[in-house]
Amino acid sequence: EIEADRVAGAILARSSWQDGFGQLTNLQSFEGTMMAVLSHDPSTTHPGIYDRIAAFREGWNSNRGCR
Repeated sequence: EIEADRVAGAILARSSWQDGFGQLTNLQSFEGTMMAVLSHDPSTTHPGIYDRIAAFREGWNSNRGCR
């Protein structure tokens, strides 16, 4: 999941993703959505939200997905 979040961050940083109102979406918008919909606690299959956001941000800022 961490790699998937990192790749998602890299892909979305390169895209011109628009919200429902035609506004370009930024990193803070994606992080807010992640905070609202993803579980904050880790499970046996998924890391906790803060690790996932950190991976997403890393992909977004480095513009690279997998290491």
